[in-house]
Amino acid sequence: MKIKWKGKLSETNTFPKNEIPLNAVPFLESHSKLEIYVMLVPIIIFIAGCFYIKFNFISETKINFLGYIIGFLLCIPFLTVHELLHVACFPPKATVEAFYTIWGVCLIPSMPLTKVRYICTLLLPALTLGIIPLLIWTFIPYYYITFNSILFILSAGCLTSAVGDLCKLIHVLKEMPKSSVAWVSGLKCYYY
Repeated sequence: MKIKWKGKLSETNTFPKNEIPLNAVPFLESHSKLEIYVMLVPIIIFIAGCFYIKFNFISETKINFLGYIIGFLLCIPFLTVHELLHVACFPPKATVEAFYTIWGVCLIPSMPLTKVRYICTLLLPALTLGIIPLLIWTFIPYYYITFNSILFILSAGCLTSAVGDLCKLIHVLKEMPKSSVAWVSGLKCYYY
């Protein structure tokens, strides 16, 4: 896999314009803010559920303010790790164009992704940086106070930052036919 750095995403420096078949259907149009907020609800319930289980059934929970600050600060570089986990699911022969925006790094593959591969691409960061670490955190003994605090904030932050991916996942599951592929052209995503 080859990554090409393209610089800042702008109107003149945008995602590649690929030749999309005539039967391609545009989807993943910009999400409404309500959709993002609705997707936050199950994320918050999951985080609260892990906290509830740890506090009531596993061990007492102690808070370390320094650990919370460190965990919060680690969320920033983990946004890049999040994007690199997306890339790990791209086909090995793909060239990936990398852009940066005020929200972080965007990585766009040079070839279409099958529905299954696209689902894996959307899920991998949420699973590896959010869900699995939170489940591990639930069972770590309370006397590792600083580590507990760092891991809780970092994994909760990483899971929350995957809210856009999870919204896209819902659309992919509902809208894309089983044997279709998804491909980005310009600022739009299509399946065919």
